[in-house]
Amino acid sequence: MSESVYILGGGRTDFKRNLKKEGKTIRHIIIEAGKKAIDDAKIDPAEIQAGAVGNFNAGQFTKQLQLGAFIPEIDPKLRGIPTMHTEAACASGALSVLLGAEWIIGGFYDVVLVVGAEQQKTMSSLDGSDVLGAAADYHNEKPEYGDFMFPKLFGRIAQIYIDKYGATEADLARVAWKNYAHAKLNPLAQMRGADLTFDCASQVSDKNPSVAPPLKVSDCSQITDGAASVVLVSGKYLNKIGRDRTKTAQLFGYGHTTDYLPLDKKDAPTFSIARKAAEKAFRMANLTPRDLQGAEVHDCFSITEIVAYEILGLAEPGKGVEL
Repeated sequence: MSESVYILGGGRTDFKRNLKKEGKTIRHIIIEAGKKAIDDAKIDPAEIQAGAVGNFNAGQFTKQLQLGAFIPEIDPKLRGIPTMHTEAACASGALSVLLGAEWIIGGFYDVVLVVGAEQQKTMSSLDGSDVLGAAADYHNEKPEYGDFMFPKLFGRIAQIYIDKYGATEADLARVAWKNYAHAKLNPLAQMRGADLTFDCASQVSDKNPSVAPPLKVSDCSQITDGAASVVLVSGKYLNKIGRDRTKTAQLFGYGHTTDYLPLDKKDAPTFSIARKAAEKAFRMANLTPRDLQGAEVHDCFSITEIVAYEILGLAEPGKGVEL
């Protein structure tokens, strides 16, 4: 990369909150998370040169867009800086991070504030699932999959994986069980107070009904209200403020690709286009999957995490369940 990118500060809100019940909106958590990141970075807000906000579908969930315009409300010194709003379904926040990083790599800015925010607890589960369907090929896939389209699409991916590799519903349950356990270690996690045993995750019951076979409720992530923010800076800026690069988190590499939208046009469960993104990231970082000491992967549904292991090269095809 022509200019190195570092994370100087970060902040998060409590993801267990319900903003509607608090009488608050997505504006409030964009401001809250942004302030926390700036405070953590220990810089004057006037140093920030640009901002980006990642969000999936606030227009339908909250009737609010123009989310970049809430950046100046974090601090009056941010009024007038350029901002953008990115959308890429579950990758909306990550895409804003990528945008900010590319601004720095390209030499446009040295300090960028990035916020990812969602407010989704605004309607019934049925209506909310319909809004989430906008992340799929809505007008073509809704007639086929009906209500709760998004879980059904991932249920289809899970069934394809099971049929191809002989995985079991117990393999899916282990992912959910592990992740609920991890939530208890995070004081800001939405499900930190929930108890999920492996037996409960493995079996259909009144508390854990089947929603999109083979997926049960425990295989599906919850909708949420929450935000996270980071301050990205250039190596040049770190030198300017006298911050030690070796003690500051650095972005080594990234990959970005785009596949067809409808599921039936993708090569599930291989997802070769996503694999190209992973390969690009490792190549840019001059690393291999074996060099990793830890990984945080997307788990909107339990099958997503298993497939992600394989996409990232952490496991051979069909062996993701063994991790």
